[in-house]
Amino acid sequence: MFYPFYGSQGIDQKEQEGYYSGPAKHMVWTDVVTNAPDQLRQRMAWSLSQIFSVGQNDFQTREKAEVWMAFYDIFVANSLGNYRDIVEEVSASPLMGVYLTMLGNSAFGESGTFPDENYAREVMQLFTIGLWEMHLNGTFKLDDAGNRINTYTNDDIETFARIWTGWDYQEKRSNVEEEPEDNNKVDPMRLHPQRRDLFPKTLLGGATKGFIGDAYPLCSNLPFRHFLRKGAKYRYHGKTSMLGETIDNDKNHPNIREHLTPNSTTSALYSALCGKQQGGSKCTFPPVVILQQDLPCDGAQECGADLFRAIKIVDGDNFGYYTYVEPPCVRLQFYEGRRATLAWSRQCVDPSVASVTGVQCCTDPYLPNSNICPPAYPIYDTFNWNEAGDLCRKRTWEWVCPTGCQETPGRVHPHCVSNTNSSETCRLNYGDVVSAGGDECLFVSEPVKYETASQRCSAEYEFGSLCNSNRAYRPDSREDGSSADWQQTCGGFQHAWTNEPCKLQVQVYFTGEVSVVDRGSYQVHLRKDSGSKFKVDWGSTPE
Repeated sequence: MFYPFYGSQGIDQKEQEGYYSGPAKHMVWTDVVTNAPDQLRQRMAWSLSQIFSVGQNDFQTREKAEVWMAFYDIFVANSLGNYRDIVEEVSASPLMGVYLTMLGNSAFGESGTFPDENYAREVMQLFTIGLWEMHLNGTFKLDDAGNRINTYTNDDIETFARIWTGWDYQEKRSNVEEEPEDNNKVDPMRLHPQRRDLFPKTLLGGATKGFIGDAYPLCSNLPFRHFLRKGAKYRYHGKTSMLGETIDNDKNHPNIREHLTPNSTTSALYSALCGKQQGGSKCTFPPVVILQQDLPCDGAQECGADLFRAIKIVDGDNFGYYTYVEPPCVRLQFYEGRRATLAWSRQCVDPSVASVTGVQCCTDPYLPNSNICPPAYPIYDTFNWNEAGDLCRKRTWEWVCPTGCQETPGRVHPHCVSNTNSSETCRLNYGDVVSAGGDECLFVSEPVKYETASQRCSAEYEFGSLCNSNRAYRPDSREDGSSADWQQTCGGFQHAWTNEPCKLQVQVYFTGEVSVVDRGSYQVHLRKDSGSKFKVDWGSTPE
């Protein structure tokens, strides 16, 4: 008898080899498939496992049981369902990622080498469309010369190889069968953003057929508050959010802002995610929640957000985190952008989309013309405002404010200091950060659109404006939340919008392929001659 993933060796070897030398998975599998009442499902799962096969000799975990059971369960769970779901889950399996050398694959701009093409080829040849085009009756399609027609070309393989980049093991966790030195081979792989190829990919057949994603809406055109619309999907993430333990702030560090936390008594979203049973008093935290109707927003966090990803549901002393599963959408590759910065990292970003960029507010560059401290006059050496010109962008100025620097009763301009003459002096340096835990951020690591960021700085601070660089980040910034940059932005180590406009450029190669150039970015794949090329439809071959 043939046992899954273990060749033709029988289970009678268990006493010689020990429970963990392979027979463990044999015993479990044999017991299930011979005694389960759903024999059609079990037989289908067995057949599918012969198509999507992985060889255990390529792994150091051949003696484990849970790793192989998790892979086989893909076929048991989906054997009477949709074939596409099987392909999707198998493609995310770390066993398949290792076996067909896709795990650890990186974009050209990250590694300097072209992505491994193994899985891109095999997923077509072995798992889906095969080598030759066929009629519905199973006969081969032929061209005018009587030759079989290929289903894909080398160009297709090269393009699709860029899809299978960025995949890596999930973080290790407890309650799985593994050794301390093992990687997580049980949970589906995760995407590593730095290794991911972010550029457009053509459909099967090349650019003339279109691009992957053409059938999806633009991200900038998603409905307003799509996260509260009917069909919005949320997935339970456990006691740790998808943003990570530092952001969750278990140590209650004062610099780290709070999570989005819906009100337990007034929020319809809270009710949906809490999942209290009829007559029950405790949240059940269902694993997946799909909104059955449009929900009204509740409170400043829900009503003011462009997007949220991590939601904290608090039920007395208990709590849990949900992740909003964003709907599939497409972002344009070229746009009139705004610069987003984090220390030396500067990138041109689409202002119409809330992705990961946050807000940070600084002093207004044209403050002397404002009404904050009337009447005011600048003092700096022998310069006056007109003579100094653009020096206001770089140098510290002082304004003596005879009427005082109070904006409103009880609220003092944060840059006002008292001197020995008991008058107040506004010490303002263009670019000084004025964000300090205010309402410019509704929750930790909040992503916002450019327009939202600009409006919040103006609304929160009478003298506020977006900064021209992420001034909060300093050499002493700490990842644990103990440095001030966490309070002066939506979250430490988060890019922030600036007022600087930017444009992306196109580099055209002799092959007709193009690459994106962002001269203000430090990203390797956005540099001139980066080699991060992709195909486009020119309409006709360029001369």
